[in-house]
Parts: sequence; C-alpha cells; structure tokens
Amino acid sequence: MTGYGKSVAEVNHKKISIEIKSLNSKQADISMRIPSTYKEKESELRSLISSKMERGKIEFLLYVEQVAVAPSYSLNKALFKHYYSDLKTMVTELNEQTDLIKIVSQLPDVFSKDEKETIDEAEWEIIESAAKEAIAHINEFRLSEGAVLQKELSSRIKNIAQLLSEVSNYEKERITTVRERILTHLNETNLT
Repeated sequence: MTGYGKSVAEVNHKKISIEIKSLNSKQADISMRIPSTYKEKESELRSLISSKMERGKIEFLLYVEQVAVAPSYSLNKALFKHYYSDLKTMVTELNEQTDLIKIVSQLPDVFSKDEKETIDEAEWEIIESAAKEAIAHINEFRLSEGAVLQKELSSRIKNIAQLLSEVSNYEKERITTVRERILTHLNETNLT
C-alpha cells in the first residue's frame, strides 16, 4: 500500500525529523537517507522498519537540524597560515591590494564544524521512538487506504453479482446469437 508517515522530536539541541514513504511492491525494498553520523544505526533502523512493515518500496529519511545553539567551528590555523602566505606572495608579485583574510577565510577546510561523531543513548532512544511513531503513522495511512479500497471493491463485486443475475435472462438468446454468428462466418469462409 502507498503511505506517508512523519515524526518530529527534539534532543540535545537538535530537531530530528523522520519521514517514511511507501509505494506498492511485492517485497520489502527499503532505501534510507540518513546523515553519516547515524550510519552505525542503519541496520537497527532497517530491522525496525522490516519488523513493522512487511512489504512495499519504502523510503526512510532522517533529517537532523541544529536548534537553539549556534554550531561551533574550529579554525585550522596551519592551513590558514599556509593559504595566507601563498596568497601574500602572489599579491606581492602582482602588486595588487586585496583583503587576504577575507579570501583565506572562505577557502576550503579553513573552518570546520565541530560535530561529535557518536550518538549518545538518549539521542538514539529519541530517534528510535520517532521512527516508531512515523511507522505507526504510515501504517494508519495504509490501513485507511486499504479500507477505502475494500469498500470500493466490495461495491463493485456487489454490482457484478447483481448484473450477473440479469445475464442469465439473456443466456438462451446469447447462445442463439453466437451460434448464428459462427455459422455465418463458416459459410462465408466455405468451411461447411
């Protein structure tokens, strides 16, 4: 069944958003997009999803956004000095005037975010809980879609059963018509 589930939680000054989307498919085909910090928990998330959702093309998305606390940055002083020295030499050779500090501060790897590379247990429990909530939402969505489909199919089956009883009234006439059509065709092809 198709479906969509979403859950949002906050932990350690982070906003955790989980989205799960599914499309019809015979087997469970799970694709995941999660930040590299959380890759170590991918197998646990896959196991959780497959235990609650038996089939479908399932897309799991985990977004993490810093809130309330400004991210901290580190200055790579050695790299900064290296870039500055090289650029100062070039500026002197070319006899140019420019703001080297502004240029150097925008070069790659001069500043890097200080991010912890591990997930603490409290954070993982919140993520797991949010994933379970998103799975519950998508399963509710799938159940309601299934109920609508069941109602539609039941209505059509009832309609077919009603029309089927009317078909028997035309059966003798239909047999005669089909027999005449076959005989006419045979006569036209000279097979009789």
